Amino acid sequence: MASACSTIPTDDRPTRLAAVSYLNTAPLIEGLDRCRDAEVTRDAPAGLLGALLEERADAALAPIMDALTSPEPLVALDAGCIASDGPARSVILFLRSPVDRVRRVVTDPESRSSAALCEVLLRRRYGSDARVERGRAPMVAGDGSVPSGADAVLLIGDKAETRPPDAGAFPHRLDLGAEWAAWTGLPFVFAVWVCLASRAGDARVARARDLLDRQRRRNAMRLGWIADRRALEHGWAPAPARAYLGGVIGYELTAQRRAGLERFCEEARAVGLAPASARVRFAEEAPAPCPA
Repeated sequence: MASACSTIPTDDRPTRLAAVSYLNTAPLIEGLDRCRDAEVTRDAPAGLLGALLEERADAALAPIMDALTSPEPLVALDAGCIASDGPARSVILFLRSPVDRVRRVVTDPESRSSAALCEVLLRRRYGSDARVERGRAPMVAGDGSVPSGADAVLLIGDKAETRPPDAGAFPHRLDLGAEWAAWTGLPFVFAVWVCLASRAGDARVARARDLLDRQRRRNAMRLGWIADRRALEHGWAPAPARAYLGGVIGYELTAQRRAGLERFCEEARAVGLAPASARVRFAEEAPAPCPA
């Protein structure tokens, strides 16, 4: 099979991409490090918007909340996403007591969309007025410690699976992907590839979109191999990693996932987490690039 790395840039600067540093991103970016026309940097979800705003990246795999609240307008590229159609497994609210008794929630400082999802579910699904606050990094140490005084703590990414808090102290857990699906009947989209709206017609952004879409399609046919190759460096055992990448996380922005995305936008606006006019705009809604 031909690699997606066959695109050749028209100048000598590679296409710059910024992506999440978790295992769940591997099926979107595996192989791009060997593309001579792509340069990939990795960060926590909360750190990716800066790469776009400072123009250190042409496209970034950014949290949905960035698309809703960025000070500079962003548009989504239909080149892949990180989503769950049910349980997400790596977005977990760990609780000391049942959710109706929780008064203080501390969210992972690396999180943007998951922290917002947590607050939406607390307010809208459970009618909770618990205080939600962002934790300080590093929130979870290597021994699995969590902030003192928290009734519940939200962890995202690999550490939610590989370094959860002590089950004796936090005997209850809510998988937020499962909670969202049970409440709405829809998938949840955590992140999508985005670019600055002002660059939506840029030829380099178009090349980035095509490159990312082809690489995602190629990687979809080798998820088991990717899991085996990348599991240990992220702290996962190979078998759970294969199940996670192959059956839990979704990477194509289907119509149903777009519907879930739109529903989340409505809910985020309803609880005041996004401006009243906020929505996720897609690049195909922007003007097409001018012919060369």
